[in-house]
Parts: sequence; structure tokens; C-alpha cells
Amino acid sequence: MFSARKIMSDRVTAILVALAVGLGACVTQAAPGAVSFGGSTLHQLRGGSTGADRFAEYGRRDDKVSETLTVRSISDRTPFKTQVQTLVASIRKTNPIGKVSVLPRQGSDDVMISYLGDRGGLHVSLVVWRLAALDERVVAAIYQMDFDIDNKDAKDRVNALAAERALVTFAPADIAKLVADDK
Repeated sequence: MFSARKIMSDRVTAILVALAVGLGACVTQAAPGAVSFGGSTLHQLRGGSTGADRFAEYGRRDDKVSETLTVRSISDRTPFKTQVQTLVASIRKTNPIGKVSVLPRQGSDDVMISYLGDRGGLHVSLVVWRLAALDERVVAAIYQMDFDIDNKDAKDRVNALAAERALVTFAPADIAKLVADDK
């Protein structure tokens, strides 16, 4: 026969399993506290929303080099190509002498945009955008590395192709998870 202790133990185990599953479901919806990007671990700096858009910013700072990965879920219903054209025009306006590279993925609404931005003096920013359409939203991932151009180690580490390759590894749905609603 079953003892009262065995029945109670089974109920406690079932409750603990249910709690663990419930907590696990909550954790999977929340934006992660760190993300691996191009061989670096970037920690979440901040996150939240502006209007209907959600965002999360990840980064690290050391050796006079700052890296940030900002991910944004954009609810704007403007057609994807128009959003890309507006972004490229804005980048060219703020960086008139810089070369802007635009690489669309064939057969999909998925675009990479990269450029070197001069921040004045000896400071330079490598910026790589990835815009991808996902359901009714557009997801933007913006990687930025700020560095002092006189820092030889920083110059050796700057490689736009490496940043682009790192951004390409994320599927649009994986990018969206970085700005998941944590409620």
C-alpha cells in the first residue's frame, strides 16, 4: 500500500517539476544577459522599449576599444525596401566621405550595411547594420566598435568582414529573441 509520506513526496516532486517548467518558460522569453558575438562575450547594458519598439543593448569596453550590439524590434509598417533606403540615405548624410557597403541577401528582405564612421579627431567607429523582415516587424541588429585610430592593437582587430560574418550567423528569429518581452 501507499504510505502518506510517499504520496506527499510525489506531490511535492510534481509541484517542484511544475515550478521548474514554469520558471524555465519565463526565462526563455526574457532577453539573455549576455551574447556571444564574433569571439567576444557582450553583456546586456540596458533594454526596454520606446513606443511599440523593443530594444536591448549589449557591449563590452576594454583596451581603449568599445563594442556594442544594439538589437531593435521595429514595428514601423513602412515597406522594408523603403526603410533600408531611408537608413542608407541617413548614413550617407552623416558620413558624406565614408564608403557605405550594402549587401542584400537574395530572395529575402535581409540586408547588411557597413561603414567606417569618423567621429572626429582620432576616433573611428566601425558600424555594421543588419535589417531583416520578420513577420509584421523588422528586426535591426547594429554592431558598433569605437576605437582610437592610434591604438595599433585596435586597428589590427578591426575587420568589417568579421563583424558581418558574426551578424550573419544570427537567424532573424534569433535576433528577435534578444529583444524578447520579459513579462
